Amino acid sequence: AFVRMGDAEAAVFRQLDGQHSLPELITDAEVRFGPGGATRLARLLADLGERGWLEGVEGEASVDGGGRLAHAFKPREYEIRGLGRLFERIYLAGGWVLFTRAALLSMAAVGIAGLLAFAYLIVRRYGTPFVVAQRIGIGAAVFLFGRFLVVALHELAHGLVVSSFGRRVSRAGVKLMLVFPYAFVDTSDGWFEPRRRRFAISAA
Repeated sequence: AFVRMGDAEAAVFRQLDGQHSLPELITDAEVRFGPGGATRLARLLADLGERGWLEGVEGEASVDGGGRLAHAFKPREYEIRGLGRLFERIYLAGGWVLFTRAALLSMAAVGIAGLLAFAYLIVRRYGTPFVVAQRIGIGAAVFLFGRFLVVALHELAHGLVVSSFGRRVSRAGVKLMLVFPYAFVDTSDGWFEPRRRRFAISAA
């Protein structure tokens, strides 16, 4: 949803106000960028046009296609109001502790131990995942609860890392693909951060 621009490109972008002709825009771009100004202007216009941000240009996102099948597979998002700010409140209320060196080392150790335990169970062919106390119903309930917990912690991690960098989660909620529910957290604000921090948000 973003177009990344440097300072010079942003200055050219400000000229796209309907008051400047194309030759004027090209001249301005060549002054700012040198001989390759026209090419960079064309690239900027293409990026904006693809997103439907230029008047009179239909963006790719606005083109409807695929019929009923594409509509059925199209994810549907249901935003939960106020959930984005919840991550910030959790971080300030004590979630920041998770970003101390001791906490990070502890989580890494737990993760490695979990991988080793999982490998051991696979090799030993131990147990059946859907049977708890000899009952498959209890096992299924435990599995669903565990799945919900994993998803909640997964998205919480993304949201807390965004908050740790002073950014805000703008949207969060539930996404449906066919009948399968997924949680989502919009971490778009993280794209304003340096690459190292963007990696941290994705890897959280």
